[in-house]
Amino acid sequence: MAKKEIVAGRNIYKLENGQFVLYDRLSKKAYIVKDKHANQLNYYMNRFIVALVLGILIATFNVNILICIGAGIIALGVSEYKYRKFLSSLTQLPSFDIKKYQRVSRIDGIVKEGNKLRAVVLALLYIALAILIVLNGILQNHATYLLVVEGIISVVALYFGITNIIAIFRMK
Repeated sequence: MAKKEIVAGRNIYKLENGQFVLYDRLSKKAYIVKDKHANQLNYYMNRFIVALVLGILIATFNVNILICIGAGIIALGVSEYKYRKFLSSLTQLPSFDIKKYQRVSRIDGIVKEGNKLRAVVLALLYIALAILIVLNGILQNHATYLLVVEGIISVVALYFGITNIIAIFRMK
């Protein structure tokens, strides 16, 4: 039997019939998300972080900051274009009112998945990333603006690590 994909996140809602809906706040449209779209959606929901991390990763090779920013913007632009194209392939749900439905948080998704080992490993890796990215910036004597961006990534990674820890304690 195929593993059921978990759909959860900031703009994910669950209908009474068990279907998941992605609400796009920019276009004010709702889309039905099927299990087969879950992995693709998870990537697109993290497109901003991926672009930011790409820019930082390139910066660690002592490349001109404009190239780093440009690479991040290009990565974000391509991801956003593909995300919008992906949304157009989903079934649109007319007249969706987000106030009527329960939001499915990231923590709920991790708990529902029920894979405690995966959650522990991810928590440890996110916390390690949060520490190491700042430590790398300090040891490499990065410019202040780069340290600020690395600090932001560190906070986001720490947030993801903490959400995994919270989910671990909520698992049975």
